[in-house]
Amino acid sequence: MSLEKLRSEIDRIDDEIIRLLSQRIEVAKKIGKVKITKNMPLHNESREQDIIKRLSAIDSLLNKNAIESIYSAIFAVSKNVEIQKVSCLNSAYKAANSKFGGICEYTLHNTISATILPLEKGDVSYAVILLESSKNGFASEAFEFIRRTNFKIVAEILVDELSVESNINWCYKQENAKYKDVVFSKIPILDDVFRFVVVSDFKNQKSGFDKTSIFVDLECIDDLLENFICDIKKLNIMQSSNYSNYLLIDIEGHIDDFDISELFCKYKNALKWAGSYLKN
Repeated sequence: MSLEKLRSEIDRIDDEIIRLLSQRIEVAKKIGKVKITKNMPLHNESREQDIIKRLSAIDSLLNKNAIESIYSAIFAVSKNVEIQKVSCLNSAYKAANSKFGGICEYTLHNTISATILPLEKGDVSYAVILLESSKNGFASEAFEFIRRTNFKIVAEILVDELSVESNINWCYKQENAKYKDVVFSKIPILDDVFRFVVVSDFKNQKSGFDKTSIFVDLECIDDLLENFICDIKKLNIMQSSNYSNYLLIDIEGHIDDFDISELFCKYKNALKWAGSYLKN
């Protein structure tokens, strides 16, 4: 075979290597998301060693040293891909760091609107915003952002006794007495507990320990509670007085569970899915 043909064969193989490496990077991105939503560390050295060991056992022209040399570069690229860019409220930094770890790139902001903007522009993968205080109610800007956009809650973090930004516009949380027998709040009222949510544009896979947040049009709430949702264990139901046409309901389960998917089939025009995520 001529030199030109051999070089063409090398080029073809290199093209295939790049294609496969791109596929690997896409999978690495998905792994990074799964790790974050499950509170797992992003870097797993033992997994890397297992990969080297497995590949070294394959009959090939590459010895273990050669494989380690090649894959150390691949691992480094994958780690950079798994590192997420996170926009968060200043008061949310400690909570965000507990969720994402120290190797993420954080941008800190003084307002919820400034925190949300990089996510809407596509500059970051996640925004960590304050949704609720057990004493003050909803952060109205966060409530409305989740309600009006296609971004979803992918995780939540509860924090005790925190000094938050003074510019938060709170809207009073009402717990309707007529639903008291079928719903209850999981957030304590004795101490001020803050509920931060991690917001992004992807859907979590089912874990078996999920809860789902749903916006409900008040016009259908009586029928919904009476005929359907009472069969599902409730976690929380809240109404914002500023946005009185909607309730935010948290129920156990995942959007892909049969009961919840049936709920959306029956009341599709009155419900908006706000996210399914691992319970605290």
